[in-house]
Amino acid sequence: MFVLTIKGRDSNATKPNITVDPTLVASHVFLALQSIVSCNADPVGQLVVSVTSFENTQRYLTLFHKTCGCAALFEAWQTRFKTWQKRGSADTARETAAAYSAEAEL
Repeated sequence: MFVLTIKGRDSNATKPNITVDPTLVASHVFLALQSIVSCNADPVGQLVVSVTSFENTQRYLTLFHKTCGCAALFEAWQTRFKTWQKRGSADTARETAAAYSAEAEL
C-alpha cells in the first residue's frame, strides 16, 4: 500500500495563478507512476498500480484545499519492481509534486 499526502497552496478558484491544487498534482503523480509501470514492466511480469482512494475535504466549490490524501496499491512479482515500488515510487511522487510547486509526503 502506498499512502500519499500532497500539500499544495490553498486559495480561491478565482485566483488560480496563486493556487497549487493538490488534487490536480495527485492526479499527475499517479499518471507518472502508471506511465513508469506501463513503459518499463514486462507485460508478462505482472506489475500493477491501482489507485484505490482520493480524499479531499473540500466543501466549497470555489476553494482549493491545501492537502489531498490518496492511496494506491502496487503488486509486483519481479524482484526489481519490488525494489522500485518502495524507493522509486516515493522518488517519483516527490519529483512530480515538486514540478507543480507542491510537496508529497509518504
